[in-house]
Amino acid sequence: MFMSFSNAVSFTGNLYNTFSITSSGRRLLQSSGVTGYQIIVIDPQTIQIVFPPGSTNTNINV
Repeated sequence: MFMSFSNAVSFTGNLYNTFSITSSGRRLLQSSGVTGYQIIVIDPQTIQIVFPPGSTNTNINV
């Protein structure tokens, strides 16, 4: 998943504390933590979130 920002963004500190990533259940409307992902800064306006192989949930909240 790629996230693009309209302006350059400066990230400091631990990106895993900056972004909270959860998956939303379709039936129960509740969220649970997502583990095993990587956050990669591509450039000042783009980050990439890479989920582990076999991840199938398409309802992700960032």
